[in-house]
This record gives sequence, C-alpha cells and structure tokens, in this order.
Amino acid sequence: SIYGLESILSPPWNAYNLGNPVAAFWNYFRDSAALMLIPTLLLGMCFPLLIQLISGKHENIGQATGQVYAANTMGAILGSLFSGFLFLPHFGSQASLTLLATINLLTMILLFRTGDYLTPTVKKIMTVVFASLILFINMAIPNDADKRKEVRPVICYPNETLPDPDLHELNKSKKTLTLIKKIVVEPREGACFSVKSGQFFRIISSKGPQVGDLNLWAENNLNEKFYSGKTRALHGSHVSTGDRLWSNFPQLRPMATITADTLDWYGIDKYGGSVHDVIGTRCDPYTNKLLSGSDYDNCCHSNLTRALAKYMNLEVLEAEQYVHDVLNVFMCTGFTRDTGQYFMKASPVRPGDYLEFFAEINLIVGLSACPGGDCSSKHSSNEASCYPLEVEVYENLSKSGLKRTEPVRNSYSGCHGTNN
Repeated sequence: SIYGLESILSPPWNAYNLGNPVAAFWNYFRDSAALMLIPTLLLGMCFPLLIQLISGKHENIGQATGQVYAANTMGAILGSLFSGFLFLPHFGSQASLTLLATINLLTMILLFRTGDYLTPTVKKIMTVVFASLILFINMAIPNDADKRKEVRPVICYPNETLPDPDLHELNKSKKTLTLIKKIVVEPREGACFSVKSGQFFRIISSKGPQVGDLNLWAENNLNEKFYSGKTRALHGSHVSTGDRLWSNFPQLRPMATITADTLDWYGIDKYGGSVHDVIGTRCDPYTNKLLSGSDYDNCCHSNLTRALAKYMNLEVLEAEQYVHDVLNVFMCTGFTRDTGQYFMKASPVRPGDYLEFFAEINLIVGLSACPGGDCSSKHSSNEASCYPLEVEVYENLSKSGLKRTEPVRNSYSGCHGTNN
C-alpha cells in the first residue's frame, strides 16, 4: 500500500471476471487510468515547460532540447544506480519513495519561486500547495515503517503437541475395508448421511471438475459441529492428509481426520492458491442478495439447510441455525497479495480424485455440490457447468480391525475465572 492508492482500484486481474473480456479490459483500463493518468499527464508537461524555461528565445530551442534530454538521460542512469545501490538497500522502499517525492516537490517549489513566469500571488499559492504535499507525504508513513514490517512472524498456535492421528495404523486398517454405503449428491443440491465412529468416507469427483461444501455434526448433538476457524488456526488455511477437523467449543475435539488426498501434489501455486480451504464461509443467498439484488436458492448454505431439514425432520428455519462454515472440498482459493481479498480459481480436481476422511466420532455429514462447479468464474447462479459428487463409506469388518478410543471433549473446566 502506498498512501492508500489501492482504495481507488477494482480487484486485480486474477479477480476480474475474464468470462467477459470487454468488461474486464474496461475495468483494467479504468483502474490504470485512475492511478496513472494524472502523473503521466504532469510528466508529459515537464519537457515542453523545461525547454521553454531554458531556451528563452526560439533560436535556442534546439540547444535547450538537447540539454534537457541529456540531463534526463543522465538523471535516469544516476537514479537507477542510487536506487539500486543506495536508497533501497539502506532506507527501504517506503522511505526511498518518500525521500524522492519530497525532493521532487522541493524542486517544483524552487522552480516556481525563482521563475518570472508567475505572479507573486500564484507563487505563494503553489508554494503552500506543494509544501502541504510534502508535509502529508512525510507524515503519512512513519520513518521506521520498513523496520516494523520486517519483524519476523510467529505461529499463533504451534501444533507440535496436538494428539497424533497415527496415520500409519489408519492406513494399515484400510487394507481390509469394505464398501458399505454409496451416496450421490446431485449438482446444485445437498445431502446428509451418517458415518459411524471408526468408518472411512471418501468424497469423489465422479464425472467432472466439481467442488463441494462440507459440514459435520456430532450424531447425537447438532450443537457440536465443525469449527472451521479453529481448524484453520491449528492446521492452516488449507488442509490435507494428516490434518483434522475440530469441533466447536466447549467440546473442541477432532471429529474427522483426513487420511488421503489425491490433490496433495498441488501445494501452493504462484498466486498463493491451494485446495481444500477452511477460509471461505460458503456461498449463501444473503450475500448474493446483498451483492446482486436477486434471489438464488441453490447456494451451498441453502442446499445444506434443505438437506439437514430433510434428514433430521426439522423445520427449515430450525435446520438453518445448525448450518455452519464449511470445508471447501476441492476448491482452489487464496488471498490476493495486493488487496488481501479472498479469491477462487478453477479447481485442479478431475474425475477420480478424492478426499478421504476417518470418522473420529459418530457423525452426520452434510455435503453440497456447489453451484459454482469448479469455481473458475462465479458461483450462486446456474451459469457454471456442474457435476455430481459421490461419497463412499467404508468400514473395517475384520476382527483384527483398528483398536482405538474415541476422542473425549476438551478437559477445560469451563469456569472462565469464576471458580464455580
């Protein structure tokens, strides 16, 4: 951020709707003009004004032009050398920009004050204007701004002491699994199903690139549900093999463990994007109404609400209270580096890819096949190509299956300092 200039701009290229190239080009042109038109206009005026100042008489204009261009070329060379070897290494980018802007404005004041081409009143006005700009520039950013930014970050929640999911034993138990149930979640719809403690379930891309929104509830208590925010704090903005999905307070225990991910090769791309995020909340009809002014009833929030209401025989308004922030399965997302906005891009998922979970407790699982399809352009509409998601539930039926105990609720006393 330089003096808040980014506030006048639209989202960057990776957030423009490139499905409409004309509108995307116009937005890009408009934003570029808003940022650069006035500075380039003023810079374009510099050469003729300086040539006029130096030549004085028309017969000297050729010599004056050569002098100005020679000085400009020498200044560009010296500027590159000083910036690369002096200012940036020793003062940083913000302080260097502030210093150079101050020097430019002081030069302008000097030219206005010493020339005889302005009236005394105009000279005073221009001096006050440029002096105010110098004051603003030097007050807007503290001198130690770069030093403050260079402070190294620390991890808020180091997770080395988290209980080990013991992937080795889980993978061993998978060798004798039996498929016991198969569910198909139709495009732009949701479904709920039960998964018992100790069972595995896979969410599978079956017919085309499709993302899904996942909710989890404890089977005997809908108030215990997946806590995406704490999962994000403990494991990161995107999850994969070995990470666990945690429940909300006061239980705060693992509800499921990710045991396999065919997209774990993706990592973090050059835009900062990755798959399976616990950042986004879910597409919903309220935000859609706020931004577009229209109603749309097949957002993931609505899909999950209808599915839970049907599965639990609840009124829709009651079921809606239990729908919560999701794990975005297969979705490729991140934050733009310049504006910090949440972005999405085409998911790398292909038919046959899957995300596999081990149920740590008895679960009700809710899954929505997002109306955004692979989320390459937009969601909350019927425009994207959408495909069904398949779910397979497996159980180890052998007597020599995995020996384990279910996670218990968090042992914090719950007194919150009241000693009660």
